[in-house]
Amino acid sequence: MHTKSILTTVFQLVLFTNFNAQNNSTMKTINENAPVKCSKSISINAQPEKVWRILTDINNWSSWQTDISNPKLTGNLTPNSTFKWKTGGAKINSTIHTVNYLNQFGWTGKTFGMLAVHNWTIAQ
Repeated sequence: MHTKSILTTVFQLVLFTNFNAQNNSTMKTINENAPVKCSKSISINAQPEKVWRILTDINNWSSWQTDISNPKLTGNLTPNSTFKWKTGGAKINSTIHTVNYLNQFGWTGKTFGMLAVHNWTIAQ
């Protein structure tokens, strides 16, 4: 029997010059006044372990996210590790800020002078 997992993605865009937070294994606070914000929730009929494995396999994101290309994690899946990827023609340099097994995964990404904060939560 499969348990239902809920994956919530919270995304924000803020000016890079306004960002001065430390990386740790705590989800970043979303700036409610950011000029661009997005929050989505989906139900996935799969075990949380499988959702986590696919979600955190950065090097293979392009296999299920068709708008992403060339994802490459440098090091291990831990806070402060970095990865590079492309989306919509933009090259993005990201830093992982949260890795809480089977529960939360988050990172920040910089491109074009802006900072994006991504927080993904898995709930059962």
